[in-house]
Amino acid sequence: MREALRATGYAGEKVVILNPADSPALAPLGPVTADLLKRAGLNVDLQDMDWGTLLQRRLSKSASDQGGWSIYHSTWPSIAIANPVLNTTIRGEGASGWPGWYESAEMERLTGEWLDTTADADRDRLQTSIHELALRDVPTLPLGVYFPHTAYRSDLTGVLGGSVRYPWNVRRA
Repeated sequence: MREALRATGYAGEKVVILNPADSPALAPLGPVTADLLKRAGLNVDLQDMDWGTLLQRRLSKSASDQGGWSIYHSTWPSIAIANPVLNTTIRGEGASGWPGWYESAEMERLTGEWLDTTADADRDRLQTSIHELALRDVPTLPLGVYFPHTAYRSDLTGVLGGSVRYPWNVRRA
């Protein structure tokens, strides 16, 4: 594995992982990622911080050895990434986009076409092209899917399921 890493041109640059230690859902991901990357031969600097500090720090475009960053973990409710227009993690907006600043005129063109089309077959074809481009360019790396469990009083009805809890539709029984 280390030979494959060297073949990519990696020369020991520091990989900074911003880890939100105050987030029960995200905090465990930092040490796991750091361990895997270290085992692969990367020079890893895991930096624990609170979520608010991470949100500010991720705006830095400095090099990782000058206060910048390489990786941070986040979560998204599935409804917020339900289509290519909403999914800011794969949009190619560059400097005005999601931190990481993935820039791709092709992604933006495909997303615009997807938004403008009315034919289901064209929308499916474009969505496939968008997914293929996202897998080729890797602007973000999805780690998986999980569904949170939520406790609520037994005298409530209308609680909607999903990847997040919605406050509407809830009534006392």
